[in-house]
Amino acid sequence: VLVRLDSACRSHTSRAALTKCFEKTVIKEDINLECDIDMMKWFVARKLRLERCDIDIGSAEEGAETEAVRTFLRECGRHIKVMDVRDRTGTGLQLACDVSKFCTNLTELTISAGVTDVTATLLLSSCGSLRSLSFYESATSSMLEVAGRFCSSLEELTIHEETDNGIDDAG
Repeated sequence: VLVRLDSACRSHTSRAALTKCFEKTVIKEDINLECDIDMMKWFVARKLRLERCDIDIGSAEEGAETEAVRTFLRECGRHIKVMDVRDRTGTGLQLACDVSKFCTNLTELTISAGVTDVTATLLLSSCGSLRSLSFYESATSSMLEVAGRFCSSLEELTIHEETDNGIDDAG
């Protein structure tokens, strides 16, 4: 809806008023930003605040894509409270640093496929206000130890294991 409204007002005199409204908008829906660099740029340009997002920190190629993700995290990260982090390529160490630096108000974090122990340590070491932590196909004893050390406000820990029938909640 916001994108349609934004497009409709693109050339109208009410554009400035709409932009001011966007700055006050908090989007509470889960937004999947895994590979959509254009969407990240759109959120930054409109100064929208996201509370929830999914991101693949290994999906950005070097150069302009990585810089777009870093800009998104720098500009929007402080508003994000719930994040699902993946690293399907195993190359997301730099962006994990940016998540830990700019997404300081996370209360829920899901660590999914491909995230290594080193990357998880970076993510968890700055999550003092984290209340809920979930692992999908990725929990190691090292990650759990780091979570115990740095996540002092943790109320819920869930480990989902993959079974022959799909994902299973281990509790």
